[in-house]
Amino acid sequence: MVRRTTPPQSEIVNAHFSANPSSYADRYRRETSPGYARRVRKERLLDLLGPGRGTLLDLGCGPGVISKEIIDLGWRYHGCDASMQMIDEARIRVTEGSFSVGRAEQIDFPDNTYDVVVAMGLVEYLDDERLALKEMRRVLRPDGRLLVSVCNWWSPLRMWDRYLRAPLAKILRPLLGRTTDGVFHRHYTTREYSRLLEEQGFGDCSWVYYNFRLLPRPFDLWFPRVSVRIAKLLEPLRITSLRFWGTGALVDARRTRDIR
Repeated sequence: MVRRTTPPQSEIVNAHFSANPSSYADRYRRETSPGYARRVRKERLLDLLGPGRGTLLDLGCGPGVISKEIIDLGWRYHGCDASMQMIDEARIRVTEGSFSVGRAEQIDFPDNTYDVVVAMGLVEYLDDERLALKEMRRVLRPDGRLLVSVCNWWSPLRMWDRYLRAPLAKILRPLLGRTTDGVFHRHYTTREYSRLLEEQGFGDCSWVYYNFRLLPRPFDLWFPRVSVRIAKLLEPLRITSLRFWGTGALVDARRTRDIR
């Protein structure tokens, strides 16, 4: 039901993000396209989340790059990541809240534990997103919120990646002596992911798009400041009819009903 690029093996993804956890937070501060995308995603998440006094589970928390901001909003925070290296780094960076190693497809908490589950930059890498959503719903309390980021299928930049960059990379990778397929991620349409959420007992979905990057890869890497400047200028498109150009979207959904 969900359109995919080549799904990555979970070991490849884990190894990729665990390679240098201490430098991961620095990527948020860089004036590059990926750095800006992470920063604006964090801003949109914090805007959507707002102040609260309930319990919050942050799946795929990495080294705790958004943990402090969430805690400062008043939430009782727990971060979870599949990488032990990431969790070790998070515990060094963030003294409040709590952290543990775990996978989204098998969350080690009882039913009805959390008021909010957050998953930023995670679902596009999962081996079984249905199982992960089932687990997220299980640990949410009735009417609890799910805040998840997805890669937008209709973004011009995602189309470039799917139909030009990825096929070209498959041809060039062997010629350059690279043996791995690297890390790829899924792209989602609004209709398809909303249907997937509904199947798993979520509803009342709202979407917020972000990061309107125009320069495709590798040009955004060659001209990072220009790429970031354009993206900043275009960010107001998120509240216009052109919002579907955003490379990513945040989905705000509610646990609404029991599923069989």
